[in-house]
Amino acid sequence: MKGLFAIGGLVGATLLWTVWWPLGIIGTGVALLLVYQWFSFRAKWGMKL
Repeated sequence: MKGLFAIGGLVGATLLWTVWWPLGIIGTGVALLLVYQWFSFRAKWGMKL
């Protein structure tokens, strides 16, 4: 489920880049943070999800 949020965040960040680049930088940072948290969560709990 979080994987979908991460993909959505990356798509959203790309859209923000086209609107206003400082927002794109912030959006990219948030998306990367979500991706990192998702992978660390998967690593901690194994492949149960």
